[in-house]
Amino acid sequence: MPEVWAFWDEAEHLEPARRAPLFRQRVVERHPTLFSDAVIGLDPTRPVVLDDRIEAFLSTLPQRAAIMRRLSRSIEQDLARHQRSFLRLFPDFTWDGRTVFTVSLDAFDGALREVDGRMTLLFGLDKIAALHGDAADIAPLFHHELFHVHHLALLAPEPGAPPRLYQALWFEGLAVHVAKSMHPHAAPVALTLTDEMLRVPAARQRELFGELLTHLDSSEPEVYRDFFRGSGSRPGAPPRMGYFLGLRVAEHVARATARATGQTPGSGTTLGKLARLRDPELRRAIADALAALAETTASNGATR
Repeated sequence: MPEVWAFWDEAEHLEPARRAPLFRQRVVERHPTLFSDAVIGLDPTRPVVLDDRIEAFLSTLPQRAAIMRRLSRSIEQDLARHQRSFLRLFPDFTWDGRTVFTVSLDAFDGALREVDGRMTLLFGLDKIAALHGDAADIAPLFHHELFHVHHLALLAPEPGAPPRLYQALWFEGLAVHVAKSMHPHAAPVALTLTDEMLRVPAARQRELFGELLTHLDSSEPEVYRDFFRGSGSRPGAPPRMGYFLGLRVAEHVARATARATGQTPGSGTTLGKLARLRDPELRRAIADALAALAETTASNGATR
């Protein structure tokens, strides 16, 4: 972020038309990989139009800059504390990649990407500021993304293989469950959920659980997009609804696991077991959860 603030210290006083070329020179040209399609692409089927994205970001930067600066300062103070709290829950966690706080041009709040040949945990402070406003708290998001790193290391998926729908549902849903367990009083937006998701009627939720069950093994990009991307367009489902549905699946499996072990659904023991679930047990557990949720989801999204 130092280059971004150096840019803005100068650009804030310039005419708007002169800001975009300066941003390219001072920020993009120094970190071209961070602004590639592979990193900030919103949808693999739609190439990034970088000039448009830069213009859109700069048009809102005056309103977001103060929040982004506060986040930058708090990260320096709080990052080590967030890492320690995660290690207390997952003491076997190791990470030799990089963590980068950047501008994502509204592509993501948190993401795991390969950057210059290394797995990199990325946080887009512009997107965090836009989603969370002045109440932005990075701890739940940081723990969500850290769990992705831990989970991937445990699962060791085949490189380059597109995820099947049930794998994506578990990967995202369990990360939301972990963050919610660590931050039980966090607002939905801090857990990567939206009020729109919570307002989806129970009848439609049951239908969506049934649709997920039907497409359980799909690796089609359009199916993944409709459930997990901001560009999703599934009827009766807000974008990224798979995060909420995945949370419900993870909570269902967590309750069953906790009953079997005498633990709570959010305990370190239960979460550790869930993180290590593999096929064929994993697929069976998700299919059973979806079938149950398709029958029993109540109006508040819980199970009857």
